[in-house]
Formats: sequence, structure tokens, C-alpha cells
Amino acid sequence: MKSLHRYLTMAGGALIILALFLPFTELLGQSVSGLKLQGATKFYIVLGIGMIITGYLDKKKSYYYAALIVGVLVVLLSMKYQSDVKKFGTVGIGLWILLLSGLITLAGGILGIRHKKEVTT
Repeated sequence: MKSLHRYLTMAGGALIILALFLPFTELLGQSVSGLKLQGATKFYIVLGIGMIITGYLDKKKSYYYAALIVGVLVVLLSMKYQSDVKKFGTVGIGLWILLLSGLITLAGGILGIRHKKEVTT
């Protein structure tokens, strides 16, 4: 597929945003979504929108280095959140989707870096 890297990057960005609306954990019978992360919510929304724009524009290979960095960052942060949550409650679907979105964004970044543009004459 010619533009699989674009679709993976955009899907990863959309899943980052979607994960915020899903429950991250359940504490004392209360479900807590990613929207309760205070300042981090805006950070994740900006990352998600940035990845959607990166996949849509597909202008430079350097954009996919940013996708690679964002993918690694989201994977590491979601794993950190999961280890924090396991101490006090159960891990919700939102954290699993956040981890998945980081992996998908990471795959899109790798494929975007390896992608060779066709030269048209």
C-alpha cells in the first residue's frame, strides 16, 4: 500500500484523542476518564491533532520523525499510568487504547520514514 503510513499516523492520532474519553481506571466504584488528567488532557489533544495533520499533509519525511517521537512518548506514558493505576485500582480500557494508539503512531512514523516517494516526470 502506498500510503499506509499516512493512515496509521492519522488513526494513531485519532485514537489518542478517543482514549481520553474512555475510562482510565475505576477507583472506589467510580470510573475516571482521561479527561480528569488536568493539564495533560490538552497535551494529548494537541498530540492527537498534530498526528492527524501530519498524516494528512504527508509533506516531509521529517514529519514522521515527530510521529516516531510521539509514538514512543505515548507508549511510555501509558505504561507509566498503567503501573500507577495498578497500585490503587484496575486499569480501564482508556489506558489500553492509549497504549494501542502509541503503538499505531509509532508504526506510522517508522513506515513514513522508510517510505520512498515516487518521482513523476
